[in-house]
Amino acid sequence: MFSGSEALALAYCEALTRYEHEHFDEMHQGLTVFFDEREIAEIAAVVINMNVWTRLKLAQGAVPVMSPGDEEPARDADRPGARGKKGNPS
Repeated sequence: MFSGSEALALAYCEALTRYEHEHFDEMHQGLTVFFDEREIAEIAAVVINMNVWTRLKLAQGAVPVMSPGDEEPARDADRPGARGKKGNPS
């Protein structure tokens, strides 16, 4: 379903998120086949930014909640009775 460059970029993003440092150098080197250093830095920056927002929300007590019939967790602001305003990063 994904091209070679997309699959490598997704694996790299997952490794950044999970901090899988054992194979991180290999993944980074693999990306250099498809992306230059600036593009790799941009990919990393987006992932790091999203991880920061996620951890900030978790620190505030937000947790993903599955609603019946949902395929993905509802955003905290979308839950009935949730604190905060809709549209806040989660």
